[in-house]
Amino acid sequence: MIIINKDLCKKDCHCINDCPVKLFSQDEEGFPVVRKAASRLCLRCGHCEAVCPHDALHLDYSEEKLPHIKPLISPEELENFLSSRRSVRRFKNKTIEKSLLEKILLHAQYAPSAKNVHPINWTVIFGFDSMKTLLEKSMDIAKEVPSLKGLVRAYENGEDPLFYNAPCIIVGHCKPEISPEAEQDISIGTSYVELLAHSHGLGTCWIGFFTRILQENAELRTEYGIPEGHHVHASLILGYSKVVYKRIPTRLAPVTTWIE
Repeated sequence: MIIINKDLCKKDCHCINDCPVKLFSQDEEGFPVVRKAASRLCLRCGHCEAVCPHDALHLDYSEEKLPHIKPLISPEELENFLSSRRSVRRFKNKTIEKSLLEKILLHAQYAPSAKNVHPINWTVIFGFDSMKTLLEKSMDIAKEVPSLKGLVRAYENGEDPLFYNAPCIIVGHCKPEISPEAEQDISIGTSYVELLAHSHGLGTCWIGFFTRILQENAELRTEYGIPEGHHVHASLILGYSKVVYKRIPTRLAPVTTWIE
């Protein structure tokens, strides 16, 4: 599982000291040794290979030559990026390339998750025709839910009150027993998708009504390939925004309790 190249290892113990589950010890020559229980205990977090300055060890599924971390953006740039994110409900009549969606989901795998389990399964519905069909099916279900009557009325008046004519929706779901914090893991992962999409010039919006529709309708879940027993916790529409936002609005100060 963990491959150590003694020819490159400088015995500096970075991997030993940084492993969160203490999988390493040192042999008589000072080289790191992997515990026998590693196959059972390893989180596959990659700390050991990320921290080694000599590229001397790898997880068995990793690339042999890992990319170096590039210089990070400044705090001010990050603050501007995060503050500029908006919930978008007006989209251009423009589809999103599948390759871009694949890239976004790939990098969302770097979102933290409990015990590094990464339990999220994604279901991606994209293309205007597919979204129109999904809207029709969702509205048929919404007609049977009293609290969604407002959505139904808007739909019957010719609006899309659920997906706002977006060309894509990404749904996050998982088998709950895989992770003790499944709902939080999916929320964090979806937030990564949202921010990655923003970095590529896409607008997004969380659609809680659709999450609810999926949660309450097994037939729709099955039709869209969500396995039996999976819980749905997030739905995010994506598309190219019709709106260009020029300024960052003010937010109220956070409610914070400080304890020293």
